[in-house]
Amino acid sequence: MSRRGLFSGNLYVSVDIKFDDVWDDLTTEDRQQIVSDNIDLIATNSLITELESRGFSIMEEGGEK
Repeated sequence: MSRRGLFSGNLYVSVDIKFDDVWDDLTTEDRQQIVSDNIDLIATNSLITELESRGFSIMEEGGEK
């Protein structure tokens, strides 16, 4: 979808890109930076669920889950 600004001469376009397509093209360092910059935006329970679904074992300090 696109639209043109009436008097500005600018063309505004919406572009949809799948997250996985972009993620796959990033370097390991770029991926680490993105996660580090945004880790505080993720709810703890959501993060734990995601990590466990990827095979990680999450334990509270003191050795209890």
